[in-house]
Amino acid sequence: MPKDKKAHKDTLKTLYKFMEMENIAKDLDDDMLNTLGDECVKHYEIDLASRATWETQTENAMKLAKQVREDKSTPWDGASNVKYPLLTEAAIQFASRALPELIKGSDIVKAEVTGDDPDGAKDARAKNISCHMSWQLDKQMPEWIPDTDRALHIHPIMGGFCRKSYFNKALGRNVSELILLQDYVVNNKANKNRLRRESHRQWYYANDLLEHMRSGLWLEHEFGTGTNPDDQGEDDVGHEVIEQHCFKDLDGDGYKEPYIVTVHKQTGKVLRIVARFDQNGLRINSKGEIVKILPVSYFTMYEFIPDPGGGFYPLGFGQLAEPLNESINSLINQLIDAGTLANRAGGFFARGVRFKGTRLDFSPFEWKPLDVSADDLRKSIFPLPVREPSPVLFQLLGMLIQSAKDTLNIKDVLTGETKALGANASPNTVMALIEQGMKVFSGIYKRFYRSLTEELRKLYRLNSLFLEAEESFRVAGKPYQIGQADYQMDDLEVLPVADPNMASDMQRRLQAEALLKVSGRPGINEVEITRRYIKSLHLPEEEKVLLTDGQVQGQEPPPYPAKPDPQMVMAQARSQDAQAKVAEAGARFKLDVDKHQFELQELQAKIENLKANTMRTLADASDIAGADAMERYKMEVDRLGAETAMKVKVAMEMTQREDAAKQQQGQPGKPGAPGPNPPGGPPKPGAGPQPQPGQPAPAAPMPVNPGQPQ
Repeated sequence: MPKDKKAHKDTLKTLYKFMEMENIAKDLDDDMLNTLGDECVKHYEIDLASRATWETQTENAMKLAKQVREDKSTPWDGASNVKYPLLTEAAIQFASRALPELIKGSDIVKAEVTGDDPDGAKDARAKNISCHMSWQLDKQMPEWIPDTDRALHIHPIMGGFCRKSYFNKALGRNVSELILLQDYVVNNKANKNRLRRESHRQWYYANDLLEHMRSGLWLEHEFGTGTNPDDQGEDDVGHEVIEQHCFKDLDGDGYKEPYIVTVHKQTGKVLRIVARFDQNGLRINSKGEIVKILPVSYFTMYEFIPDPGGGFYPLGFGQLAEPLNESINSLINQLIDAGTLANRAGGFFARGVRFKGTRLDFSPFEWKPLDVSADDLRKSIFPLPVREPSPVLFQLLGMLIQSAKDTLNIKDVLTGETKALGANASPNTVMALIEQGMKVFSGIYKRFYRSLTEELRKLYRLNSLFLEAEESFRVAGKPYQIGQADYQMDDLEVLPVADPNMASDMQRRLQAEALLKVSGRPGINEVEITRRYIKSLHLPEEEKVLLTDGQVQGQEPPPYPAKPDPQMVMAQARSQDAQAKVAEAGARFKLDVDKHQFELQELQAKIENLKANTMRTLADASDIAGADAMERYKMEVDRLGAETAMKVKVAMEMTQREDAAKQQQGQPGKPGAPGPNPPGGPPKPGAGPQPQPGQPAPAAPMPVNPGQPQ
């Protein structure tokens, strides 16, 4: 084997060895450890200095949010120093809306299947994992929900927070430790996607140092006194310890690997070094060379608003609204100081006025005697010219407060106050204003949702590595079984149960009521609609009202609303369509019959008119003229008779078709109406004797009146 390949193989052996070690520092010499310690402290101080401006802004913002009382000596000792609770209100509103959206009962995590699932095995695992991880965050990690509540109040003030997810061997479980951004030190110019180092600043008492050293977790050193006095007034003081996630070349191959180096800040002594990679993160080419090592990420950054200047640290309401809040504070204090001067004004005394004491203090309703006349007293006292609090400053104060509320999205309608809208504001108007006011919070909430998803993925990975082969847990009194093999990394995705779109309870209830309106239609999940509506009501002990999935699948179908058979629905639809077509055809048929009857009546009228005209012609004309008129009369009567017979035949055929259609629908035909095939063939048009050759055909069904010429 060539020499270079052997060297690469030795390097891999060294890295595999480092992966298994609990403290790599035990195998390194003192010179290397001293160099590593100095480098870590130096880089930490560089990163700390890069964010000095952000740190100052954050400290001032926290004072404003906490309403820290500070003495003020200008324009006089004890002058007003009121702090308007702008940031406090903004933080409370955000946390109050976000916490119920993120944690809804005991369901916190849901697992979704990726890829095909022909036999449903993945879906069964996903439900089990959803239940297990929710139980972990709620029960096995009791600090997670309280820390989330605390973090949501810190989030809008400082601009974010951080969580470090790892497996704690001492506790035997996963931990997601809340870290304030003051203790999460990264260079402010660093690229978020390519971080070279992250430092976690921690404080340990002397007892903590001894515990870690005597247990073999840390190297043994002498540290002297600490640098952070204990706030409780005890003699024990804190030692600053830096846990730096960085890249160092410990195997000497020229490529820096990801490690976690723990250093005592004051002395620069290395306490511990562990690998920050595993076998899945090694990328090796065909020559056996290490191409890349993917580091394992422990930290999850929760950003409130990204820095528009490109800095690493996010911005919160504290950094954005601090100048505006300071201006509001100044105006309020000026108005209060002006009122103080107006109520307790001083002035000058003339040289001739004499008092028994050097100072006069007045209580309410008190009068003091003086050895001077009233006229001399009036002339000898000159009060300072003090003006009342300015109404212009008061108007400016109102404008700044409104501007600050618009910036921080603190709307009266969002706090339940609708006086500004008027008494006649419609519910739709209020809902529209609430929806618009929630837009800013929804954008921030989506960023929080993405970070929470990232944290859940880290916990999922920890379960795949450190969970027991078989573990039991109980949820709502029901036992469950799960094991390390269930947490496969390539076929499931874990997400928060929370909706990524923040919505108000009223909006969610309106959505549930809209679903109730489509209940009973084909393809609708009635059970899910009912669950969503019940959940939107926020009833106490709603689990007693809702059935579990197993209970729903095992129970008899409810008598109502019965889910219709899709084929039966389609058959009913086709039947209704056919009935509509028959009704439409019947209406058209009736119009045709009415039209034919009208035409028959019109022909009968023509025949009667022709008879009358012929009678008059015969009475007035000679024999030849009469014979001609009679011949014309016969020809016209024959023509009209033939036309009438045709009309009658058409009418009879239409009647037969109507009766046949009704018989097919199960309806009786008209009484006395001939069937579709009467004996002897179809009836002849007209009633009575048939016309003989050379004689006019009688008009049917209306006979010719007696006494008229035949």
